[in-house]
Amino acid sequence: MENLFSEIRCDYADDKGVVHIDGWRTANDDENGETIVFVTRGKVYWRDPEFQFQSNIKEMVAEVIAEQKKEMLSLKEEIIKAITGVVYTPDAKPRRTFTDGSPLETKLSLIDEGAEKIMKLL
Repeated sequence: MENLFSEIRCDYADDKGVVHIDGWRTANDDENGETIVFVTRGKVYWRDPEFQFQSNIKEMVAEVIAEQKKEMLSLKEEIIKAITGVVYTPDAKPRRTFTDGSPLETKLSLIDEGAEKIMKLL
């Protein structure tokens, strides 16, 4: 199938982290580009289903998905670190608060602290 776009670019992500892949049908600098596909959290949303068969677009989508997966794995590691910090001390010993019969309020405040750290990551 013939490529519908002479140029494909992926240089914009909106404030929600959605990556926009845009295309230009000609090499004319005055031409307005159009959004071909949106990619978020490894999921692809096509503006027109026909675009998914273009090899140059598929390649760029695959690159964006791979990058987003790396970012999600990194975020997952940070979240696990924050959760672990709630229950364990930095030297990997269980927090006394969770093992010495401390009041529930104390335990909940540590959990809230961990939840706040996680929310900052997102």
